[in-house]
Amino acid sequence: MTITESIKNSLEEIKLLFKKETALKFGSMLTSDGGTIGFEGEMISEGMSLTLDGQPILKGTYTLESGMIVTVEGGVVVSLQEGEPAPVETDMTEQFAAINEKVTSFEAKFAEIETKLANTVSKLESAFEKIISEMGKTVDVVEGFSKQSATPETPPLNKKQIKFQSDNDRMEAIKQSINNLKTK
Repeated sequence: MTITESIKNSLEEIKLLFKKETALKFGSMLTSDGGTIGFEGEMISEGMSLTLDGQPILKGTYTLESGMIVTVEGGVVVSLQEGEPAPVETDMTEQFAAINEKVTSFEAKFAEIETKLANTVSKLESAFEKIISEMGKTVDVVEGFSKQSATPETPPLNKKQIKFQSDNDRMEAIKQSINNLKTK
């Protein structure tokens, strides 16, 4: 191998090494207000160029989420200062609004159910009052038949003498009284 070839090979090897060593790495960090600072390399250092949300930063001071304060002038970082990490702000407004919306929805559904229940109870009370009224009329009719066909062997019915254990017993007693009147 000649000296020229040797130099060319060495230069090629140096180029390959240089390419391997200088593979570009890009990093990013969040600012305290939610922006993204982009930079070449793994960490921000003085003399670097930065971008904010993809746009070059020419001048300004930025506080990173980590608390670090970065000052840029003339398009490059001129100072880095450690600081307190930015407080994590938790905006609960959206969560409270969602919870409030659900509560309002549940209240509306509850009011609807409450109204339906009140209407059903009212209908049941009305139906029960009609049943009681009709039962009273039936007892009056039976008593009327009893008085008309009363014979010395069959005294008229007396409500106080009859004790009913349930509405079914009462209905059975009425049926039996009607049947007794029919057979006479």
